[in-house]
Amino acid sequence: MEVDMWSTRQLAELAGVTRKAIRYYTSLGLLEEPDRDRNDYRRYQARHLVRLLRIRRLVDLGVSLSHVQRMLDEPDRMPTALEDLELELAAKQQQITLLREEVQALRHHGAPADVPAGFGSVGSELSDTDRALLLICARVFDLEAMRDIRGILESRSPEDVEFRALDPQAGTATIGRLARARADRVQKLQAEIRWLRDPAPRLLKGVSTARIEAIAVAIAQLHNPAQQAVLAQSSALVSAREAKAPRA
Repeated sequence: MEVDMWSTRQLAELAGVTRKAIRYYTSLGLLEEPDRDRNDYRRYQARHLVRLLRIRRLVDLGVSLSHVQRMLDEPDRMPTALEDLELELAAKQQQITLLREEVQALRHHGAPADVPAGFGSVGSELSDTDRALLLICARVFDLEAMRDIRGILESRSPEDVEFRALDPQAGTATIGRLARARADRVQKLQAEIRWLRDPAPRLLKGVSTARIEAIAVAIAQLHNPAQQAVLAQSSALVSAREAKAPRA
């Protein structure tokens, strides 16, 4: 081959990239379109190889293609661009560290991977319905609220466990007993965790009404008939007790 000219394939081999990448960089204006020979084949020169190697180096460092051209064509901006890149990489590293910790917690506790962040310690003891509701709640409530919810799950009562495993054909006596126990627990939790009465302060910023309503829809649709009866009776009990309670 000619020592001072390379084809697209040869340039790709020299730079360690694909021919598709070369065509893509050219389409973005990152790499100059080369001259063509008499047969209309592209012929690249040393300046193309150097430019391509520089592009690849920046890409390997994690620079987005939208910033590569500016960094190469405006050398004065390089220090600032590298500083921004370092901050971005530090943020990614922190995110990866947190994700590794989450995966380790899930493995340690034998929890399913679909539980939200921070719930690895209780994930293995949750029902499919619990995990489904948690995923929706994580899209509605802030971190403080989710920590409170995790605390509630960690301190579950025997009746809570029984409720999760409740047979769809459970009798009225069992449903009534669990409803009373649940009403007692709801009132106790509402006294300890004030936002349970008024969740507004603990909602994620800008959360849509549809996401909030999705919690109620999921509660209604994901529980079996006996569980739904317990929830309805316990809610009615709480409302009745509050109505009878003397006002401060």
